[in-house]
Amino acid sequence: MGQAPGASAAGVAKPARMLLKRQRRRDFLIKTGAGIIALGILAWFAGSLSPLLLSIATTAIMIIVAVWESTSLRSGAAEPRSEATGA
Repeated sequence: MGQAPGASAAGVAKPARMLLKRQRRRDFLIKTGAGIIALGILAWFAGSLSPLLLSIATTAIMIIVAVWESTSLRSGAAEPRSEATGA
């Protein structure tokens, strides 16, 4: 009764933001875990690889994980903006 018209929207937005933060944290752990697993698999074969090839492979894994994270953050940042403008 005594609340402003936008007050209820602010009450709903806070749990939604918390849910998005949890989702991003879980996605971050998945990406990081995938990179660590890939490096672990590479470590298994490290003894048979030359240092140059091992360095190239580890760099490639790190770049793939970084690009994956970057594209995920860009797409995740665009979604809340479209929701905010649509409301």
